[in-house]
Amino acid sequence: MNQANILRDEIGDLVDVEGDLEMKLVPGDTMCTEGRLTGRLVGALNFRLISQTRTSQPEVVICSGMVTVETEDGALSGSDHLVWNTTNGEFVDYTVFDLGSGCFEGMTGSMTILGTFDMASATGQSKYRLRVRPA
Repeated sequence: MNQANILRDEIGDLVDVEGDLEMKLVPGDTMCTEGRLTGRLVGALNFRLISQTRTSQPEVVICSGMVTVETEDGALSGSDHLVWNTTNGEFVDYTVFDLGSGCFEGMTGSMTILGTFDMASATGQSKYRLRVRPA
């Protein structure tokens, strides 16, 4: 699927797309995942953990990192913030994109992800919603 067509269809307006994300843990100097985006946006999502903070609930951590979304037509990069229950794997994630290239040049926006990540299997499944617009 040509991602540039999505943007041409909605040029000047908010681009609002949803789909699925399957992730897996990959080697790195910190916790890193890579995933496959399906749905209206097709591509890859890469996450790199920068910090992790414990909360008053021992099973819940707050993490920050960097996310890059890459499609055949362009890429988005930005800061990522998530709340993760390490016991049951549930997480809520919010990324703010402030750098785009290719068909995403000059675009800013956000992505929300709701899902689970199981450290025992090093895999996760989730739903995403990407919202971007011209800056």
